[in-house]
Amino acid sequence: MPFKPTEFSFEDRAVEFPHGVVLTMRPANSIDVDQAQAESSRAIREMILSRNALTIYGVPQSLIDHDLRLGPEEEGDDETDEEQFVADRFRNFLGLSSFIASVLLFEQLVTQWENVAGEDDEPLAINRTTIGRFLLHPDMKKKFDSVAYSVQFAVREEGNGSAVSQPGSGEAEDDTAKAAKS
Repeated sequence: MPFKPTEFSFEDRAVEFPHGVVLTMRPANSIDVDQAQAESSRAIREMILSRNALTIYGVPQSLIDHDLRLGPEEEGDDETDEEQFVADRFRNFLGLSSFIASVLLFEQLVTQWENVAGEDDEPLAINRTTIGRFLLHPDMKKKFDSVAYSVQFAVREEGNGSAVSQPGSGEAEDDTAKAAKS
């Protein structure tokens, strides 16, 4: 069955998440995704200059200090394979970029949440820090991304509805306007 853009509504709807959480949100459009990815890139740049910049996205300082290891090796580390270190660092940056983009999309797409409380059982306000901590909880980012990117996933699965022509076959010319003659 071909993809029909009208099957998607960009209006807010209640979406059930694990642990009884309910988010009122809409799926992302291409503009939302582009903006989140661009701002995520800027955040990664800031992070390279100051790792503490990640705290506004809810990344705990302990994770920044110990597990990410974004800087040069410390004395006494057993890490001797520089290529492995670079590969791990690159994966960390890609993961952080995806995480930050999700936090930024969340800000744009979610209008309210239910059953999200702090340690004192008081409801939490929606801000970058609480969003980041929410998305760090197991399964929450995966579920959020599946809803937020649902339109993009569907378009990718369906393509644009046209069969791909072989390079140089000339098949594409039949579907395009002919050149104007003077």
